Formats: sequence, structure tokens, C-alpha cells
Amino acid sequence: MKKILKAELAKRIAEKTFMPKESVLAVLNTLDDIIAEEVKQDKPVYIDNIGTFKRVLKPATRKYIPSKGESVDIPERVVVKLVASKTLVQRVQ
Repeated sequence: MKKILKAELAKRIAEKTFMPKESVLAVLNTLDDIIAEEVKQDKPVYIDNIGTFKRVLKPATRKYIPSKGESVDIPERVVVKLVASKTLVQRVQ
């Protein structure tokens, strides 16, 4: 499966909206900054028809690595999770 990169996404948005690609890239970069700021403050960000970005605390765990024959402690960490909206899920099925 090939993933779509930000430059390709900006190009496709620019073609559909007749906006300059540079303007679309600026909007995407700003969106990225705003989502990061809000999620860092533990505020979920909901984008209609896409989903909700939220901060999730993953607990500390212990993982076994068979190739080394030993267990490793993984510290707790914060991750960003995107929960797809019902509309998006329905559109891709």
C-alpha cells in the first residue's frame, strides 16, 4: 500500500480548489501546528467528516524480545490517536 505524502495531498487539494499549491501547503502546515498545540494541552481536536485527534497515555509495559531472549521495560508514553468519524468510516467501506 502506497501512502500519500503532504506534497501530493497539497497538489490534489490545489487542483480541486484552484488555489496555489504554496497556499495549500501553508494551510496544511498551520493545521499541523494548531492540532499539535491543542492536543499537547490535552484538548481533543474534531474535524468534521474526518475524525478526532486526541492525546492518549500508553501505560508502561514489559515486552519480551525472542531474538535476544530477554524482557525489556517500555516506559509510559504519550501518543496522538486519530479516531475516524462515522462518516469517514462509512465512505471508505
